[in-house]
Amino acid sequence: MASEKTILIQGTEDLARGEMDNVTLDGGAVVLEQAEGRYVLFGCYTTPAFSVPVSGELLVSWNADTPEGTVVEIQARVLAHDEWSGWLGFGKWSPYLQRQGVWQEPASRPYVQGGRLIVPTQNAISVQLRAYLYTNDEGRTPALRLLAVSARPRVWQKQEGKPLNREIRMPSYSQ
Repeated sequence: MASEKTILIQGTEDLARGEMDNVTLDGGAVVLEQAEGRYVLFGCYTTPAFSVPVSGELLVSWNADTPEGTVVEIQARVLAHDEWSGWLGFGKWSPYLQRQGVWQEPASRPYVQGGRLIVPTQNAISVQLRAYLYTNDEGRTPALRLLAVSARPRVWQKQEGKPLNREIRMPSYSQ
């Protein structure tokens, strides 16, 4: 874990805490299992549920190697008012696919817009992530190296301190 508001799941020790279906750990990453020297075509990795600060928005991100012919798909669900939402997908990702991010219309239930999971009428108190790994080439596997969630509280607490007064040089088209 990186901070109170950010959850980082990376490395063998963190990833080993999750549930694995047709996936295994190799070199600090989740990869597809092999049978008779060939990778299975798909598998699923699910994290344990994690507590998050009471929040109305979660930013979800991941790092994965996806060789040609492989894809990862990340999903999340939240616990709010003692009820889990359904699994919400962030699209399938690979540098060899046209981006397939998800942009849902605002609703009264949790929904996804880009990399954000928005909880409009309640506050999320827990989150759980899962990743599907796919290949259409039995000689290659994607490798999921990191999952991360950052919680944005619905109400910000003002912090006291002196101003930094620094100039930050940024590229003209930074995010």
